[in-house]
Amino acid sequence: MNCFTERIILPKDRPCRILLVHTILANLNTAPDAAAKLERLLERTEPDFLLLNGDITAEMTDTDTLAACLRVLLAPVTARNLPWAHTFGDKDRINALDGEEQLAVYRQIPGCITTAGEEDFSGCGNYVIPFCHGKTDMPAFLLWCMDTHDHVEKYQRDFGSPTRARLANPLYTQYYNDGIRFNQTMWYHRTARELEKTCGRKIPGIMCFHIPTPEHSLIPMNQYRTGMRGIFAEEVSCQTVNGGIFSAVFEHRDVQAVFCGNSRHNDFSGTYGGITLAQTASFRDTGKAALLMVDPEAEQICTWYTV
Repeated sequence: MNCFTERIILPKDRPCRILLVHTILANLNTAPDAAAKLERLLERTEPDFLLLNGDITAEMTDTDTLAACLRVLLAPVTARNLPWAHTFGDKDRINALDGEEQLAVYRQIPGCITTAGEEDFSGCGNYVIPFCHGKTDMPAFLLWCMDTHDHVEKYQRDFGSPTRARLANPLYTQYYNDGIRFNQTMWYHRTARELEKTCGRKIPGIMCFHIPTPEHSLIPMNQYRTGMRGIFAEEVSCQTVNGGIFSAVFEHRDVQAVFCGNSRHNDFSGTYGGITLAQTASFRDTGKAALLMVDPEAEQICTWYTV
């Protein structure tokens, strides 16, 4: 399988610190200010790994422009030799470049370990990051990253549906987003099963992608029963057609938390079916990010804080 990145070595005697940032929407004009904000955030949090969880750039007309923007934006990251990766969000599709063209530019920035993933599945960037205690050890935990595409019309076109997916009264959300598609759910299901067979056990994991699942909407709808904490300020802009990723995670029982973005001010989490579902706030709009503290040896491997 070509969906695995190079491994990340866990720090000794303390939890791993993963900084999760989404919705920067940098361009050549805004990248310097965004980089300064990111620099201050890195100074405060001192992460071991950075994940940019979608909507990273905007208005990119060609690969040279994208490369110039990323070099400025990620200068604080590369200066620290910090390993990092990213997922694509719906606004990344506004750029005049497809996912593969953009990924080739991202891969030129030092420290980037994003990989395109397997060609037989939708999107660019369905991959797994193994976090290990040593260079030859089996993974202690996995970070699953997936592509949530663009709008539901693209989903409809890709599969040639004669039925409109955009209806006047949608089931989940008025935003009409695409999201994790069923074939990507099958990719996760197959890969998780093969890993369990190879390793002789389930490997605990965290999953990150930009557009939330419909099940994320259940957290603010059931705040007391899900133990919701944080800020619920706007509709959860989840996907329109349910691709089943939550059901797969629920049945397999390896992924303990699913972190998504695609919001301006929502910054909440709760537990449904024993799985943490979180929607974090936009870095561009709030300057906030999520710091994940991951301890593979703990019963609950991941706790997180807004920073």
